[in-house]
Amino acid sequence: MTIPEVISIDATGVLSGAGRPIVVQAQDDCGVCRISVLITTVEHEPIEGGDALADEARNTWTYKTQSQLAPCQTILIQATAMDQPGNTARKSVFWWVP
Repeated sequence: MTIPEVISIDATGVLSGAGRPIVVQAQDDCGVCRISVLITTVEHEPIEGGDALADEARNTWTYKTQSQLAPCQTILIQATAMDQPGNTARKSVFWWVP
């Protein structure tokens, strides 16, 4: 049994508008049961967050932004994966919002 692994965070669809996708790929030998996403400023002030939805056909999870992100800023996107036994793993990426 191993802890889950967040393989990638794809934020290429993130622009300043709401409803933009953040796609997370994660894996675990027991199965990933939840992915949560947190978006903060570079100073770690929360902007928004929530659970991503699973796309089993593509083996990915997608979170859609809920608020309009201010353009011309760098944000920190943090994805946390949880497996069935409750183990977690986290990955973070910085992203420039055009």
